[in-house]
Amino acid sequence: WFDWSRAWARLARILRKDGAAATWATTSEFPLPAHPHFIPLVLHYSELHATVLSIGPYWQQPGRNIVLKHLPECT
Repeated sequence: WFDWSRAWARLARILRKDGAAATWATTSEFPLPAHPHFIPLVLHYSELHATVLSIGPYWQQPGRNIVLKHLPECT
């Protein structure tokens, strides 16, 4: 849905100095090419078996597992 290269460039241009932007997606493949060290953190935070500090327990089931498996039930 997003052209991430354009989105990040626009956010960098319009955010205030030291500003922040937040995004959320229903995929485990979050595109952060400039910051690959964030990917394990995002995955840990969203995993179903993660600690009470994660959002994992709040994902609707079985829907989230279907998305994590790349929609095999839908093909």
